[in-house]
Amino acid sequence: MKYTTQFPDGKLSKIKTSTVFPEGWSESKILESSKSIGNSTPINVRSIDGATWHRSIIDGVEIDVIKRGNEIISAYPTGTVNGPPPVGFSK
Repeated sequence: MKYTTQFPDGKLSKIKTSTVFPEGWSESKILESSKSIGNSTPINVRSIDGATWHRSIIDGVEIDVIKRGNEIISAYPTGTVNGPPPVGFSK
């Protein structure tokens, strides 16, 4: 999906691409998959805040999980395989 925002002056923001989990995935499957990936060994640690980046493929869907401490702060499908790292992380 691509999202834009139109400002009061009529200008549009840059197009942002967002990914969504497959339609057939239940909320429970999304949460359990995210927790499982978040419990794996981190790929990298973001120096600015100590957040950790985790990635795995479940049922053909590559998912990134970002944690701060033990809390998942973001989990989303990358939309591809071997996608680029999240902002602030490197491979």
